[in-house]
Amino acid sequence: MLGRHLDPANFRRQLRSAKDIAATDEVLQGGRNRPPRLYRYTGPHAGRPPS
Repeated sequence: MLGRHLDPANFRRQLRSAKDIAATDEVLQGGRNRPPRLYRYTGPHAGRPPS
């Protein structure tokens, strides 16, 4: 997706340190393990459809 390898062990830490990503109060339900937290992009192109 980003054109580079993402290390699963560091993914959550890197996501939290990103400036243009914000955690929501929502989680996905229906799985057997801990539900994943949802995030949203808040950067300069947030809310605009891809061109």
